[in-house]
Amino acid sequence: MKVAIIDAKDKRAIGFALRWAKHNDVNLIIGSKDEKFAIEIAEEIRNITGAPEDRVTAMKLDAAAKNANIVVLTVPFQEQIPILEEIKEYLNENTILVDTTLPIELTDDGEPVFMQTEAGSCAQQASQILGNHVRVVSAFKPLGAECLSEIDEELTCDVIVCSDDADARKAVVNLAEKLTSLKITEGPLSFDILSEKFVATLINWNKKWGQLCNVIRVPMEGVEGSMCSCVNPFLKVCMNRGIKCLSI
Repeated sequence: MKVAIIDAKDKRAIGFALRWAKHNDVNLIIGSKDEKFAIEIAEEIRNITGAPEDRVTAMKLDAAAKNANIVVLTVPFQEQIPILEEIKEYLNENTILVDTTLPIELTDDGEPVFMQTEAGSCAQQASQILGNHVRVVSAFKPLGAECLSEIDEELTCDVIVCSDDADARKAVVNLAEKLTSLKITEGPLSFDILSEKFVATLINWNKKWGQLCNVIRVPMEGVEGSMCSCVNPFLKVCMNRGIKCLSI
């Protein structure tokens, strides 16, 4: 399994890489516009995890997109469309593009605002841009840099995997399971907008009322507070599951 993480300058990218690098069946490509930076990050990942050089490599965006079976897009909302436009011609037929983008922007006062895309959700927007030859999956939107980077901590929060392609969804579920003990909910790509709105709502709740649950604090950059992962937007609310927080 060849997994490219784009763009490596996103703080979440390093967290994903640290966790996936521990698995021998995952060959990681650290992709960035800044190839020198990607090389430095790949070396750091190898040093921390002990992964061999041939299993954690660095490339520029175009090469990373071309050489991976699964491309995990970890960029801020404002950068999603420009990056997709830049890499789309390099993605091979049937490549799986995992969109982790959350459509939130901060006001001048630091207030998080949900931004509705014309396509419905960020993953649906990605699907429109990339066309039918690339299989788009929405996943990992609640996971943030702080909890991902603490690789000795077990992740037990919920992950929602959305796609209209059953095989692509299965492949991403397999990748999610390598992040350890995650609760995984599957659904069609149209569920992505529910996932986005749910996480955006939690951010605003936490900013207004503070920490919702006495567990790991996982803030969004520029936003104080944390979120509890024990609320499943599609199934039920269960405040006593004892699982840790979502993050952005």
